[in-house]
Parts: sequence; structure tokens; C-alpha cells
Amino acid sequence: MYTSFVLILLGFCLLALGFILFPLIRDAASRAKQQSRREVNTQIHYDRVRELEQDLENGTLSREQFDQAMYDLERDLVQSGAIDPDDEEGTQMARGNRTAVVTAALVSCIALPAMAFSVYGMVGDPDAATPSSERASQQVNLAQRVAWQGFTAQDREKIAEAERLYEIAMRIGARKDADLLTYYADFLATLQNADFLATLQNGDFRGRLDELIDEILDMDPNHVMGLRLAANSAYNKGDFETARSYLQQALDNAREGSQVARQIENELQRLPD
Repeated sequence: MYTSFVLILLGFCLLALGFILFPLIRDAASRAKQQSRREVNTQIHYDRVRELEQDLENGTLSREQFDQAMYDLERDLVQSGAIDPDDEEGTQMARGNRTAVVTAALVSCIALPAMAFSVYGMVGDPDAATPSSERASQQVNLAQRVAWQGFTAQDREKIAEAERLYEIAMRIGARKDADLLTYYADFLATLQNADFLATLQNGDFRGRLDELIDEILDMDPNHVMGLRLAANSAYNKGDFETARSYLQQALDNAREGSQVARQIENELQRLPD
């Protein structure tokens, strides 16, 4: 009787193990293949960037030619699929699938609390979903390049393209860097012309701008550009006291005597009493 019980117990454990291992191994193989392709494309991109920088140093390319080549190169990188705007959404869906798998495994292990949870603890690898610091740094660097392309498109008044590039930058790592967030927030803040606003794909212009400002100040409460953007937002809402408070805080954190400090002083003087 005891032997039969042990065999049944072992069978349930193997069943639970199968519920966990098979989908995770399958998903891991798929993700590894996709990641490998993206890393190859990204490495090729960085090699080409280094070649352009070398040509610029040697005088083979002018600054204008270099900027245009960089612009085309970053655009090709986005179109090649090395950067996937829907990657975050797909990741969330994959996490949802893994949650369903784990739930099914736990249901199978109700009658076997000790052994089932032990197997799950040995098989589970929570660190596998955590990106390394090196990978996170690469994401921020890539987001910085894409955000720079958004700034270039903005400077050329290609508003729709600038918005698309800024959105991609947000999804691939820009939200981890307060300075990158200010690029997008400043882009939204400068679009005062109604014709420009009509070209934006997402209609909640003010809501997105306020969210970005909140994220910037959450990461760095003394971020000078973030404080100036917050002051501008408050000013547009008619809240002049709040605008003055933000500008004063920005001035306190700006380098004394710098051009930025002088600009903030002028903005303070122009505020209504």
C-alpha cells in the first residue's frame, strides 16, 4: 500500500513538473532565437556607427553627411526589427501565459504540498527574467540614439515621425533615464501650434505631458529641466504660484551664473504677480 502511494505521489510530481518545464523550455528557446537575431543586427549597427565616426575623424565625411548617415542608419535599425515597438506588449502576454502554466501546476500539486512546492522551487528561476546590468545599459544607450533621431526629426518639423521615434525610445529603455524623458516632454511642451497637435497619434496631449513630468521628478526631484517643464505646465493652467515655486527650485539647482540660470531668472521675472 505504501509503495502504491509513493508511485502515485511520484506520478503527480512528474505531471506537475511537465506542466512547468515544457512550456518554459519551449518559450525560452523561442526567446533565445529571437534575441540572437536582434543582437546580431544591433552589433552590425554599432560596427557601422564606428565606421562612420572613423570617417568623420579622418575627414572623409562632413558633419552634415555624418548626421544624415546616422539618421538613415538609425531609421534602418528600427525598420530591420532589431527594435520591436511591440516587444513590451509581447513580453506581458508571455508573462500571462507563464502565469497560467504555473497556476495549472499548483492545482495539480494540491494533494502534494511538500513535494510539489519543492519541485517548483527547484525548477523556477526568477532571476532568468531579470535583465543583466549590461543588457539594461545597452537598452538605455539604444534608447538614447532613437530619442536623438526623434529630436532630429522634430528639428526638421517631421512631427509624426518624431512622435513615433520618441514612443519607440520610451518602450525600449528611455523611461529609465530622466534626461531622455525630458526630450519627449520638451517635444510635447513646444507643440503649441494646433496644426502640429492634430498630427499626434495619441490625442491625450496634456495627460501624456503631465505623466512624463511626474516620472522625471519621481526619478530626480531636483532635475532642472523637469522642474522647468513642470513650471511651464502649471503656467499654462493659470497656476502661477506653483509655476513660481518650480522655477525657484530649478534656479536653486542650476549652476550659478550659467546660461540656464539666467534663462530661469528671466522666466521668473515674466511671471505675473
